[in-house]
Amino acid sequence: MAEQPLDLAPDLSILLFGDTGHGKSTLIAELIEEVFIDTGKTTAIFLADRGSLKPYRTLEKANCVTIHSPPPDANAWLWLHHALRGEVRDDNTGKYVPVAGEGNEGTGMIVHEGLTAYAELLMSTMAEMSSNGTNIGGEGAWNVVLREGKDTLKVGTSNMAHYGMAQLQIREGVLAPKPPVPHIYTAGVRRGESASNTPVLGPLVVGEALTGQLPRWMDYTFRCAMTAGKYHLYLAPHTDPTLGPRTVVLANPRIPKAGASVDVPASIEPASLVKALRILQAREQAAQEELLTRLTSRKKESK
Repeated sequence: MAEQPLDLAPDLSILLFGDTGHGKSTLIAELIEEVFIDTGKTTAIFLADRGSLKPYRTLEKANCVTIHSPPPDANAWLWLHHALRGEVRDDNTGKYVPVAGEGNEGTGMIVHEGLTAYAELLMSTMAEMSSNGTNIGGEGAWNVVLREGKDTLKVGTSNMAHYGMAQLQIREGVLAPKPPVPHIYTAGVRRGESASNTPVLGPLVVGEALTGQLPRWMDYTFRCAMTAGKYHLYLAPHTDPTLGPRTVVLANPRIPKAGASVDVPASIEPASLVKALRILQAREQAAQEELLTRLTSRKKESK
């Protein structure tokens, strides 16, 4: 018997974080295929890191995805500003238009590969601006001009204000209004400490500020990891023996308390984002049915 199609909410947001090569793009590709089979709709993929492109090439050839990267002549700040809002520049008009929603009903999901690369793009752009003498946020960044014969190279660095600027742009973009389709975000891994000095492993964007914040803004936050040659998808906060017993690994499946007849595992191996979403969908349906039964019963008792 065929499984029921996934019923993804139009405002669904998912964050997958993990080290490079630990399966994030592969899991997303599995979900893209599922969305295409279930709905016939394609997925728009925004990426600033060309290394993330390879897993999607086959899907692109099958017309399952459209891929959007910064054009050579694009302003990185403006491209990223619009990318996080699900918009691309129209070559004919020069204006930015949504890739999904009204007028683009054929797009059923948006993927951002990934927030770490986005932040690196902003930091690189600000370092370049510093090399050209632009002061962003005060002192701390330096620039130097290197010459050899007629060859000239301008080099600049970043200061703490640059980190704050990049963090703000990512935050505002993630929280900004966007097309009514599910959004998937990826990020690398940051190993650090919480405010209480507890070792923490969570999503890396830039600096420390967003590691603990990003999961708050997402419906689901999952960790992708390869252990002993096997790919795992961790749905819940956990410890990892390879990181030390005190290390807290962030994750959040937002499991409803009701609907306990559907068990949600702490992790899935072999990793499958589609399987995870099916389980969570079943749990939420069970919780909804349980609530309706309880409300009906209480109404009868009150009469």
